[in-house]
Amino acid sequence: MHYHYNVRWREFLFGTALCLRRQAAHEQQMPKQNQKQKRI
Repeated sequence: MHYHYNVRWREFLFGTALCLRRQAAHEQQMPKQNQKQKRI
């Protein structure tokens, strides 16, 4: 049970890390003007 929990936790952390990397890359590709408009 404990081993299975650790595996699930690692998958969760790995998944969130990938999502954050994708969002950061997507924001870098977009122009800065679009980012300002979205924030307001």
